[in-house]
Amino acid sequence: MNNQGVLNPPLHRRALLQAAIGGAAFLGCGMDQADTITPQVRQHAASDGRQVSVWTWQAPKPNGVGVVFFQGAFSSPIKYRRLIEPWAKAGFSVYAPMAVDSTDHPDHAKYDRPAVWRTRVEDARIVADLAAASGNGTLISTGHSYGGVSALTLGGVKASMTGSGIEPAADPRVVAIAAFSPPGAAPGLVDAEGYAGLAVPALIQTGTKDVLPGFIDDYRAHLAAFDHGRARPLYGLVLDDVDHYFGGGICRPELPGPIQSAGLDEAIATSLDLFLAFGLKDGVARAHLDKGSERRPTGMLLRHL
Repeated sequence: MNNQGVLNPPLHRRALLQAAIGGAAFLGCGMDQADTITPQVRQHAASDGRQVSVWTWQAPKPNGVGVVFFQGAFSSPIKYRRLIEPWAKAGFSVYAPMAVDSTDHPDHAKYDRPAVWRTRVEDARIVADLAAASGNGTLISTGHSYGGVSALTLGGVKASMTGSGIEPAADPRVVAIAAFSPPGAAPGLVDAEGYAGLAVPALIQTGTKDVLPGFIDDYRAHLAAFDHGRARPLYGLVLDDVDHYFGGGICRPELPGPIQSAGLDEAIATSLDLFLAFGLKDGVARAHLDKGSERRPTGMLLRHL
C-alpha cells in the first residue's frame, strides 16, 4: 500500500518474478548467496507434547498475506527453497512445518502412517495460526505431493488416513491453494468425492513425466482435485517433460538432475499469479489466469471457470 492506504498498482507477473529471483537464471545455477533469505527455525509446542520445527521465510516487504507450505513425504522444508524463496521475495511470508516423517526429523522412525497423518493435521493448525497472526489474517495454502493433500484439506478436500481417527477441517482464512503434484485417488486417504469438497480457488500442477511407478502410472492422476473439485475457478498446470521433483529442484536435491528450470520458473510464476489474484485481489494477475485454456512455451494451463 502507499501512504494513503491505497493498493499500489499491480505488478506484471514476469516483472514480479524477475524481482523475486533477481532476474537471473536462479533455478538452473543457484542463487547469489548474498541475495538469499535465510529461513528462521523456531520450535512450537503441539498438544501431544511434540516440538514442531517451523521454518519461516520472512518476506523483506510483507504484503499481509501469509502462506503455509507442506512438504512431501520424507523431505523437509529447506529442500523446497527454490520454490519458496521467490514467494517470500514477492512479499508473501512462508511458514512450513517439518513433518515427523522427514528423514531429517530425529524421531521419524517412531511414527507409523496414521500417526504421521495426525501430526500433519496438527502441524497445519499451528502454522496456519502463525501465518494468519503475522499478517492480515488472509492465508494461502500450498504443498507438494503428500503435502499437497494437506494443503488441499484446508480448502475443503475430505481426506483422512485410515486408522488415524482424524479428518482435518477447512480453514475459512484460506482464500486459495497451490498444490504441486498431489496424489490422485489414493485408497485409505482420499477419493474423487473427497476431492470434490474443494471449495476455494486452486492451482493444481503436474508434469508429463510426473509418474511414480507402482503408485501413479499416469501423470493425469495428479489432476484429480482439478477434475473433481467443485470450486470455481480451478487451474491445472501441466508442464512438458517435468517429473515429480523438477529434476531435483524440489523435495529431493540429491537427484542427479538436471534441474528442470523452465518448468519450475513457470510453476513459480503461475503460483504467484494465484497468490496475487486471490490474496491481493490483483486484477492483472486474475486476467492472466482466466484467459482460457492456453498453450504456453513450457506446457498447458487449463481452466474451470
